[in-house]
Amino acid sequence: MKVLLLVFSGTNNSFYVCNELKKEYQKLNIETDILRLENVKELKDDYDLIGISYPIHAFSAPRFVEKRIKELKIKNKHYFIIKTSGELYQLNSTSSYYLYKLMNRNNNIFLSEYHVLMPYNIIFRFEDAITSRILKANRNFIKKIAYETSNKRYKRIDFKARYKLIRNIFKIQRLGAYLNSFLYKVNLDKCTKCMKCVNSCPTNNIKYANNKFKFSTNCIMCMRCSFFCPEDAIRIGFLNSWKVNGKYDFEILKHDNLQYESNERDSFYNNFLPYLEEHEEPFVLDYEIQKDHS
Repeated sequence: MKVLLLVFSGTNNSFYVCNELKKEYQKLNIETDILRLENVKELKDDYDLIGISYPIHAFSAPRFVEKRIKELKIKNKHYFIIKTSGELYQLNSTSSYYLYKLMNRNNNIFLSEYHVLMPYNIIFRFEDAITSRILKANRNFIKKIAYETSNKRYKRIDFKARYKLIRNIFKIQRLGAYLNSFLYKVNLDKCTKCMKCVNSCPTNNIKYANNKFKFSTNCIMCMRCSFFCPEDAIRIGFLNSWKVNGKYDFEILKHDNLQYESNERDSFYNNFLPYLEEHEEPFVLDYEIQKDHS
């Protein structure tokens, strides 16, 4: 078996999940490739299974993801979806609706969809102790994803009409991304001209010339530029009060044993408890698996 994971990941949450999934596939003797959607020109046709992974933006898949999947014209494949977000609202349950319709239109066979909790890259920074607990719980969840998808276990998906309606209303976020593009600024007193933002923008939205940074109107609010700026020099328009700067060190945090200290966000984090308690339990197979996927 050969698996392809197609991922869009603004600040590496979705990429991290795909990389951990690849490790689990390798334990099952499954060849796995990961490709970032912004770098894919065309696909080989030798994959048995395709995973599509993205961060949820305002209860939808990013328009960039929908556009790239449409352009790639994937046909006649089994596929599954992994979406990531910093909360587990039911409103997120229809985020894949357009991708699902698009893929099935091309005679692809849907297997399942998985919603993986990961820390925020906007609004506020998750405490390290919470992030550590999430990553540890996700180990078992990702192992479950590897077993279920490699054995092509089918799970029905139900797109509720009321959630589809709300999803469509919140697509106004895409217009907001366009309008907010005019408000992005770089603090040249702090900026060291490392060009990390220019070189890593997935839509090539940032240009530098004549000692000035110019932000075009292709921003998709992935937060990659402001999140990874080493000098915290980028102002993200009307969302600046929600800006989170600086990466989470997942490789350290997934092994740490940190004690959570109660704070004003307790009620928000308490919403995660059912998810954490479910996935902190070791994954147990309830069906016979195929031993060798080579």
